[in-house]
Amino acid sequence: VENSDANILNTFFSKNLTNLLLKDKECSKKGSGVCNIDFSIMTHQQDIPNHNEYKILQTTNTVVTVKLAYPQYSVFLDYIVDDSTPCKKIKNIKYDDNTNLLKILSK
Repeated sequence: VENSDANILNTFFSKNLTNLLLKDKECSKKGSGVCNIDFSIMTHQQDIPNHNEYKILQTTNTVVTVKLAYPQYSVFLDYIVDDSTPCKKIKNIKYDDNTNLLKILSK
């Protein structure tokens, strides 16, 4: 997802998060291929779990909590949703190691 173009990113992410993702993408082109993001932002992992290993634990207007099950461990993610517009978009992702996508991209 993080390697998509601006139109795709704007479909799913807030304007601020989209701009930060695009900035990181440009940064990675100038350097060694990696800037702030060296993992899948949707899973906070290098490996993607199988489709049947995702489980939505809770949903509200502003948070969707997801459990990703791997063979040896599980990962919990909170997708923070911007509900100020008719089309809800992800404005941040909180990872289970007390980091979040906005913080990582703002380095």
